[in-house]
Amino acid sequence: MIPLSLAPVHSGDRVDADAIRTALRRAVKRAMQSMNGITQVRSVSVDVPNAINPLAWGAVQPHAPFVYWRNRSADVTYAAVGAARTWGGARSKRNNTLPSATVRNLERWLELLPPEVRIWGGARFDPTAQREDAWEEFGSWNLMLPRFTLHREGGTSRLFTTLVAPRDTQHQEAVLQQVDALRFPHEARTSATAHRVARADRPTRDEWMRQVQAAVDAIADDRLRKVVLARAVDLTFDVPLAPWALLHRLQEETPRCTAFGWQPARSGPAFIGATPERLFQMHGATLRTEAIAGTRPRGRTPEEDAMLRDELLNSSKDRREHAFVQEALTEALAPLAETVTAPDAPEELQLERKRHLRSEITATLRDSTTAVDVLNALHPTPAVGGTPTRSARAFIREHEAFDRGWYAGPVGWMSRDAAEVLVAIRSALVNDDTLTLYSGAGIVEGSDPAAEWDEIENKLADFKAALER
Repeated sequence: MIPLSLAPVHSGDRVDADAIRTALRRAVKRAMQSMNGITQVRSVSVDVPNAINPLAWGAVQPHAPFVYWRNRSADVTYAAVGAARTWGGARSKRNNTLPSATVRNLERWLELLPPEVRIWGGARFDPTAQREDAWEEFGSWNLMLPRFTLHREGGTSRLFTTLVAPRDTQHQEAVLQQVDALRFPHEARTSATAHRVARADRPTRDEWMRQVQAAVDAIADDRLRKVVLARAVDLTFDVPLAPWALLHRLQEETPRCTAFGWQPARSGPAFIGATPERLFQMHGATLRTEAIAGTRPRGRTPEEDAMLRDELLNSSKDRREHAFVQEALTEALAPLAETVTAPDAPEELQLERKRHLRSEITATLRDSTTAVDVLNALHPTPAVGGTPTRSARAFIREHEAFDRGWYAGPVGWMSRDAAEVLVAIRSALVNDDTLTLYSGAGIVEGSDPAAEWDEIENKLADFKAALER
């Protein structure tokens, strides 16, 4: 059972919404009066009480899109609503995450941004794959310069408004009306619940066995080295779901993961998740990425936990799967970097219900390398696609009977001198009364279809725990 609404702030806390709107309105008017007619981006902000829950605040705003992000350390949170500027691609015939014309335009805009302003974005795992209706509003890729951003870091919360000249200065009243429409709810309202009534697996267990065996055969024939096959699990409920109430529960169940959400239209589907995997983090010329592959559950006792840890660290099959990912990442970064450094052996990444093999890779980028260059070079990694990349993608298109959409795609942000992009795994699409869970398993030489089915069931455990809280 999950609640149909999310308590906006702790019960009993009060927020002076009129005072916040008045202060922000005043700051916006002053800024627009000082902006001239040339193209520029300006950011203004006001302090807001830490009692405001960013996720709950964003969930009740009238503005769209809504983007949510809480980093893996749980010390930085963003809730971004409305758009001062958007870029979007409906369909694509090419594998590039972002087309070259958009890249050139985006890089010009990044140069205009104040340091605190971020452009948020996401993209499909495969922009050329056949699309299901539920993913239509997300596009092949979607970028947003948000109008409003509630940013909480440590003990400080600020509400930012982004202004773009000359358009916003020519429509000042419309921008001020958006400020006036901001909501700051302060009363908890959680009563009714949703109950699950059906489950459907795509593929079925028998179909999965055949798919994995086909992948193992392709690997034996040297057509592939690794391919990641995914499953979709459709859970139907008796009433429409509240995506942000579910995400609130999910992030409580998944410490050390980045919680994220994206909703293109306020009444439409929402993509949510809590991922342990970062595609890359970039600040200036310094870049960090990570190879994550291989999975074991956590044990029920300290002795069982230690046994499962040793089993993972010493598994030749999992070490081989992990090596494919690390090798691909270092090779992809080599043309973009002055130096690339990777460890000799992976370490354990320990999560609440599972563990993985992980290696952190660092690089010093060439002066000409941009965040978009890194994005297009790294996505998709063998951790979510396979290797060789082209052959693995073709195998996935042929054998997976559902649309991955943004599952396993890149989601994150870019600013003038920094960026962070995650791999959108451990994720789900909330569409009215249906929750579709996505997860995958890396198939290599020696993979067992039944064991890979069970591995994905274990990866779905975080969502199951959130649903049962």
